[in-house]
Parts: sequence; C-alpha cells; structure tokens
Amino acid sequence: MEAISTTTSAVVNTHGLEPGWLPPVACVLILVLGACMTTHTSSKIEPRLRDALEREKAAARIPVIIVYQAPSGGDTTGSIEEVERRQRPVVDQLRARLRELGVTGDVQTLPLARSVAAELTPAQIRALAPDPLVRQLLSNKEEKVIP
Repeated sequence: MEAISTTTSAVVNTHGLEPGWLPPVACVLILVLGACMTTHTSSKIEPRLRDALEREKAAARIPVIIVYQAPSGGDTTGSIEEVERRQRPVVDQLRARLRELGVTGDVQTLPLARSVAAELTPAQIRALAPDPLVRQLLSNKEEKVIP
C-alpha cells in the first residue's frame, strides 16, 4: 500500500498569526467594549420604559419623552422664545433623526425640559437610544396614582 501524505500549510502573517485570527487579548477587549456600549445605550432607557419594550408588541406605539443633549449656551433662562431659538438646531436635528426612523406622528417640543414628546415603536426606541443627541428616554405613559 502506498502511503499518501497530506500536508496543510497555514499562511502566517508578519505577526505570526493565521489570517482571520485575533490574539485572545484583542477578543476580550472587543467583548468588553461591546458590553460597555450596550450598557451605555440601555442606561439611557429608564427602567419603566425598558419594561414596556419587553411587554409591548412590535407595532405598538409607546409614548416617550426624549431628553436631548443641551446645545452649548442652551440654558433655560430668558423668554421662552429665546430658549426655543437657542435649542432649535438640536431640536431640528432630533426631528430629522425621528423622520429617518419613520416617526410620522406628532412630535411636541418641550424646550424648558430640553426634550420632545412622541409616540415610538419599540424598534424606533432601540434605534434612537445610541444616538449622541439623546441623553435619556423616558416613558410618557399616564400612571394612576392611588392616594
């Protein structure tokens, strides 16, 4: 019987690693950074809203308050017109982002609270959370308070 020898040759790059392989330290770093980004994004969503995301169906419209990052010089002193004027660039950017996500309903501006109110689907809320314009996402659902 004739012996057939098969050899597999691995191509090794200049770092001594096979293409497509990362050293274990790089893998751990990627996992940690991914976890931090997920934690940061989910920390923008308040617990009541996070619970609603788990309960509601995909097509449900959830009333949300979107607190945005204040623009430089975006304090809330002066007349309401002055406050709105200073915050208008950020509000316009946020409204454009909401349109990109397919939000078609009414978006109400709340300039003294540096926020807007709208009804979003769970998918839209999750897509909006990592946006750098967004500081926090809050539930805007009415709650019955029993005295």
